[in-house]
Amino acid sequence: MSVFHPDLKRGRFLPNVSYGRLSSRIVRSVKWRATDPGPDVTVQEIVVPGPKGAPPVSLRVFQPTGLKAAAPALLWIHGGGLIFGAPEQDDRTNIAFARELGITVAAVRYRLGPDHPAPAAVEDAYAALRGLAERAGDLHIDVDRIAIGGASAGGGIAAALALLAHDRAEIRPVFQLLLYPMLDDRTTTRTDLDTLKVRVPHVWSAWAAKVGGLGGEANAVRRVGRLPLARCPGRPLRSDAGHRSARSARSVCRATR
Repeated sequence: MSVFHPDLKRGRFLPNVSYGRLSSRIVRSVKWRATDPGPDVTVQEIVVPGPKGAPPVSLRVFQPTGLKAAAPALLWIHGGGLIFGAPEQDDRTNIAFARELGITVAAVRYRLGPDHPAPAAVEDAYAALRGLAERAGDLHIDVDRIAIGGASAGGGIAAALALLAHDRAEIRPVFQLLLYPMLDDRTTTRTDLDTLKVRVPHVWSAWAAKVGGLGGEANAVRRVGRLPLARCPGRPLRSDAGHRSARSARSVCRATR
């Protein structure tokens, strides 16, 4: 990317920094302020059982006021580079989803790296999905119409969640909503995509935190190379072997049905 697209020209001012354990904890210590949903949307915090051996998982649930009949639901996964963020950061969007679509939106509060490397985040998301299905009656959710989605790191976790749900065959999400998802770790080391070096440091912080440490690019490369598919869900979609790409694409298609 030798020249910025006009819509992205401010990208050149992104700070060329990376994040470690201490700096990421400092950023996470700043709490997001919740948004008042108004009288036509209700917000509640619910807790569902977490993954085996892990803490319970909290969800921030938005619903149209007075919802009585079973309606679709969206499990939303926030972004933040796998090391930052909270459900409250997407309150405005989630309130709008609930208000305009008449659906339930449940934003999961998942564990963050580097303190909790993969598969902690996707396992928390799976526990949230399972918890929504188990409480479908109480929450007036149509269990056959639960979608999953997220932005940036949350989009990557949502894609991994689709694969995990497909493999476990307990719950079948009806739809994926992936907004600029963080899918493929390999793009962070391609200099032809980032000749100005504005993305590599902080993106590598995110991937290194996900796979289990912040010990530099070389260590992260070694870790990522051994990852199962659900941790880097974009990997099977890009391959020099055409037959592998086709087979993987079919697998992802099956996961979305």
